[in-house]
Amino acid sequence: MLRTRVLTALVALPVVVAAILAVPAGLFTVFVAVLTAWGLREAAAIGGPDSLFFRLSASAGLVLAFFVFRWNGNEALAGAVIFAMVLLTAVVARWGADYQAAPLIGGVLGTVYVGSLFPYFALLRNCAGGKRAILLVIALLVVGDSGAYFIGRRFGRTKLMLRVSPNKSVEGAIASLASSLVVMVAWWRWVGIGLDLKASLALALGINLMGQAGDLAESALKRLGKLKDSGWMFPGHGGLLDRTDSLVFAAVFAYYCLC
Repeated sequence: MLRTRVLTALVALPVVVAAILAVPAGLFTVFVAVLTAWGLREAAAIGGPDSLFFRLSASAGLVLAFFVFRWNGNEALAGAVIFAMVLLTAVVARWGADYQAAPLIGGVLGTVYVGSLFPYFALLRNCAGGKRAILLVIALLVVGDSGAYFIGRRFGRTKLMLRVSPNKSVEGAIASLASSLVVMVAWWRWVGIGLDLKASLALALGINLMGQAGDLAESALKRLGKLKDSGWMFPGHGGLLDRTDSLVFAAVFAYYCLC
């Protein structure tokens, strides 16, 4: 999964950068709204893709996303959802996800997760200085994922959360963090961020940790639904939630730090 995300990111990166830099704010918001709707489809399907629950859950997520867009974010809601997702990750890591209500829990929490947090992609990009901020988030996490993959593959021995994501190692997580810090030093020196070096490194630390937490949280959702991939949006590479998992928490964090 990590190798797939790294390769996909490298292929799609020029297109993503071009869209962030060139697309008008209103059109970018519409684009994120469409992605949110697709993400809700994938999240609600965890609870059963052919059920009444699927339609009700996805519809409720759309309403939630609409109000988050209108509010320009909601710090209390975002914090509560991230806490709930991290708690879910800890529960799955400790006890697994083999219980009868697991798909229902995953579907409900997944739609709340997408509906309340996906709008932050547009909110971050469209705020003052947002283009540079979202590019920074992407740079930190793409390089962090690459570091985790290559170092984890070569030196990974200690499993991070076996029941949540069997391929992730403690060594890979440390390499991800170190890689992001190196990127931040380069960014601070040659691009600039408006913060001193210590504050910039603290920001990079937070973005990387939120990215890793988001990655694990999405994996925990899939464990609840007994899914290998969240969907088929990218044939052979999984769904939208698989491709954005490390970005969601990090985008929220960056929005409240930089906007």
